[in-house]
Amino acid sequence: LMEVWDLRLALQSNQSVLRNLKNLKLSVDSSLQCNQQVCKLIELLSPSLEIVFITGMKHISNALCGISDALCKCEHLMVLSLMYRNRYDPEDLYSHSDCYDLLYDVTLSLKALKVLSLEYGPLVDYEWQE
Repeated sequence: LMEVWDLRLALQSNQSVLRNLKNLKLSVDSSLQCNQQVCKLIELLSPSLEIVFITGMKHISNALCGISDALCKCEHLMVLSLMYRNRYDPEDLYSHSDCYDLLYDVTLSLKALKVLSLEYGPLVDYEWQE
């Protein structure tokens, strides 16, 4: 959480980077607070972002962290990949309504989007192994 916070603060003071950073690839903690800071970082970088890969993004509800609002400001976004895995709890998944809402929002707003990937679920498919 503190690393994302520090990164956001550092970028706020460097306007050149804000205008030119096209790719964002992060592996983050799955806590709500960290995911909220990631959304604020995306919003901060929205004028230039073209590619976003985030691992550990557990909270994709716009009501909880504002992810749709942040992503929909990324007018040049072409590739979006969000992933969350929980190796200890195979039932800890994105909700269908959160997935639908996010897909609906970004597909209507992001005209340049070519690739959208939402990956979630356990690291191991326990039912397949039995």
